Amino acid sequence: MNLFSSRPEILARHSGIRRLTLVILCGTLCSQYVRAQMSTVDREKIEKAIPSQTIARPGKPRKLLVVNLDMWDSKERTDPSLFRSDQIGQVDAICLNNTVGVLFQDSESKSQTPSINDLDTLLAQVSSYDYGQGRVALVKLGDWVRDAAGTPPLCREAEMRFIAYLKSNATLASKDFACRQLSLIGTEASTSQLAAMLLVPATSDMARYALERIPGDGINEALRRDLAKINGKERIGIINTLGARRDVAAVPALRALVRDKDAATAGAAAAALGKIASLPALDALSEARSRLTGVQLNQILDATLACATRLASNGHQEEVLKVYQELNRPDQPTMARIGALRGMVSISGEKAITPLLAALSSKDVKLQAASIRLLNSFPGEKVTSILVEQIPNLSAPARVQLLSALADRGDRKALPVVVQACQSPEPELRQAALA
Repeated sequence: MNLFSSRPEILARHSGIRRLTLVILCGTLCSQYVRAQMSTVDREKIEKAIPSQTIARPGKPRKLLVVNLDMWDSKERTDPSLFRSDQIGQVDAICLNNTVGVLFQDSESKSQTPSINDLDTLLAQVSSYDYGQGRVALVKLGDWVRDAAGTPPLCREAEMRFIAYLKSNATLASKDFACRQLSLIGTEASTSQLAAMLLVPATSDMARYALERIPGDGINEALRRDLAKINGKERIGIINTLGARRDVAAVPALRALVRDKDAATAGAAAAALGKIASLPALDALSEARSRLTGVQLNQILDATLACATRLASNGHQEEVLKVYQELNRPDQPTMARIGALRGMVSISGEKAITPLLAALSSKDVKLQAASIRLLNSFPGEKVTSILVEQIPNLSAPARVQLLSALADRGDRKALPVVVQACQSPEPELRQAALA
């Protein structure tokens, strides 16, 4: 194999073996066309760069599958059977050498319509699977679900099979995998079984994985019901799922939970409200902000900014701007003020220059630095003049940063103040001006 250009990357974990499959993507420099254009000097440079000996010795012999397909010679094909789940586990790495486009075009490699009997057989095979064991049967089951996904009637029948499977005595590891398949083809018909599993610590996470991805209001209702029945990390998981699903109807329950005595629960509820990003969610966060302190307040502030950003992108700029103005008050934490200023710039444009200048005049170094960056994002001589006017009023570190910002702008209006700074007795200021 002529390997003139390669970029090794671990692309995926093949589910049929317990090791990472290393796929080496060899670029078109391996083609006959490029080899004809490569000079002798370039070839020698590349060959010298390739180690003559292996850097590390493997603990045992390894098998490398090389797929060598010349893009200008469509006659050369690789046997597709080598990539089937029962064969791929026999190699340790795959080298895709100059392969582009469709790798396999033979009829055997095309998906065949799966049968429900095949599913029954596969479920029986995986029922004893445990973590750490070979995953060949799981791969086949995943392939079956993938092939069935385009056939709704078959998916509904398969869903019933998976629901029954989750009620069986199969191992937890295999049920975990079954839940992942339900996340792909499941409907609200799976709600009852998955909701029951939510309340059991051993199956709560796997059930949530499926519920989080299955569409339908019925799923949200089940999650809200179970939220009131459970505590601990399982409840936190349900809170996270409600946030991920952006369930607006969950806001009243989450509003109460942001004041929960358990800090993890309160933080999860705040984050969920930020993801839901409705006006009632923003109101709930604003209410909590006036009552909480310390770590919980910081969680509320982060969620408020996340919520505000999403709402602003959905057309609620007026309501969000009021929140930004509140968060920019001098009594608010620095990071909250910086986030608010950033939001005001995105909504109001140059109208945000006034609050930015006010923040620039503060004694908070981080706030000053953020203000300079945001002011510098506005183009034009008008803003350059404004920045120049601020230099005498700033501390030395802020003046240095502002000079650097002026240099980035490349505006000749700033030249006089830069020349003046070159004569400053402060070394940092002179260095910034000369740079």
